Amino acid sequence: HAELVSSIASVLRPGGLSIHAVDLTCRGVNGFLESQIPLCQSFLAAHGVRENVGALAQRMLEDVETYWLPVTMYQQWRRGRPFGQYPWRLVGTMNVVCRRLG
Repeated sequence: HAELVSSIASVLRPGGLSIHAVDLTCRGVNGFLESQIPLCQSFLAAHGVRENVGALAQRMLEDVETYWLPVTMYQQWRRGRPFGQYPWRLVGTMNVVCRRLG
């Protein structure tokens, strides 16, 4: 992720914003795609953001107002594959806004 962040910084003016919406699987069947949590952690670290993504996922699971990926989008991703190959999971969005300094 460091190379990605460096590339973003190279095109941003000082004070410019880098805005990202990252899908985050908070709960999957047998851990399906929960491997995204360390990837999201790496993404934040490369941006210099100190947030525990595992704790964020847990807060999302506990918050009754969390907006989860709708079933229609999940069905589109599944593309007719059996649930055994592509099981249901709770996917939220981690929104990240970073400002380039100096």
